[in-house]
Amino acid sequence: MAIDAIKKTILADAREQGRVIVANAEREATRRARDAEEASRRRLEEARKLGEANVAAERERSVSVTELQVRDRLLAAKHDILAEAVNAAKSLVDELSEDEYEAVLVDLIAARATRSSEIIFDEALGEDARSRIILRINERLAGRGAPPVVAVSEDRPIGRGFIIAVGRVEEDWSFDRRLEALAEEREAELSEILFREH
Repeated sequence: MAIDAIKKTILADAREQGRVIVANAEREATRRARDAEEASRRRLEEARKLGEANVAAERERSVSVTELQVRDRLLAAKHDILAEAVNAAKSLVDELSEDEYEAVLVDLIAARATRSSEIIFDEALGEDARSRIILRINERLAGRGAPPVVAVSEDRPIGRGFIIAVGRVEEDWSFDRRLEALAEEREAELSEILFREH
């Protein structure tokens, strides 16, 4: 074989090998590009999902904060309304005439008196009023066959209302305390309604 023929064969082989190498390189580059594109797509999808999760979490936090603010405002408004109602009720009690006030005391004490009840009045209530009230209560109790009550000489600064005592047990029926207890009870009910799990 002549040298020229050998050269041609070598060159042809080299060209063929070059084409194979280039083709393989192109295939590898295409595969790597596809892999990189897929990895990039996956990362973008993960970022999108993470972003959506963050947005959803932030939205949920915002809704929770808003709900709490609404509940707080409702509770504050209800608290204000209850305070106004208590103050209005106290004013009504303070505006009772002496006869009306004594009638209220007679009704309340007669309904709650048990055997051996002792009644403690406010220190500002006069002796005459105290005697009239006890007399009327005992008349009512006698009509029911119940034992009489007695007024205790130990008066206290309780305001309008009374304290009923049986032995060492006392029940505070001062109007201010009863109205405050009612407001606290209503406020507790309101809190339970507002903060109940749905």
